[in-house]
Amino acid sequence: MVVRNKVAEKERAAIERGQERSAITNTQVHVVSLKEEVSHLPQRVTDALQAERSRQSMWLPPELPLECELVSVTFGGQTSSDAPAKMHTNAGFQFGNNQPFRAYVRSNRFFVEAEFASDTRASHRLKIANGQVSSIPPSCDKNFNANAFEIVDNLNKPILQLIYKTPEHVVINGLFEGGGVRTFAFGGTTRTFPQTQPFPLAPDRVAYFKYPSSKYRGVVAE
Repeated sequence: MVVRNKVAEKERAAIERGQERSAITNTQVHVVSLKEEVSHLPQRVTDALQAERSRQSMWLPPELPLECELVSVTFGGQTSSDAPAKMHTNAGFQFGNNQPFRAYVRSNRFFVEAEFASDTRASHRLKIANGQVSSIPPSCDKNFNANAFEIVDNLNKPILQLIYKTPEHVVINGLFEGGGVRTFAFGGTTRTFPQTQPFPLAPDRVAYFKYPSSKYRGVVAE
């Protein structure tokens, strides 16, 4: 009987040691897995931040109605209309060697591509294309809703406005640069200047939205 008890004790001890080794192994595997998970966190955080920045810098115009046959651009008080497939080659606005913007239809939306100045002295040249806006200076702000997009300078004066009267008709205002000239388009008029001259401080540069955008996101100015 004593021998049997000792054998049984040895067997139990062996089983317990095996269980302990198994628990230790499982813990080590879990630790390695956690380390691998943590090692990927910085890249995941970076990817998430980049995706969020990209989302915040993008604005999409309203979708065009089905079977849209005509799109229109109003610039400086003049309106040009054409079939969606032809608008990108014939917007009808050219100032010397400068075409201030390009309008085109993509993915059933009427986009505007343009280079514009960050202020009246054109301290920075900014760009919008495919709804994606280049990084704006900290002194600027932007605001938007489903039918309009705007960027303003440090005085809350607009430097770019895209206002969609309908999904197929956009009004474009702004301070545009290109081809060695500057084009001022506000208040239903356009004026051009040599690139060496600042843009005018005109009273017809009126913001479409209220600012700051952090407080008045999408709120139209009265």
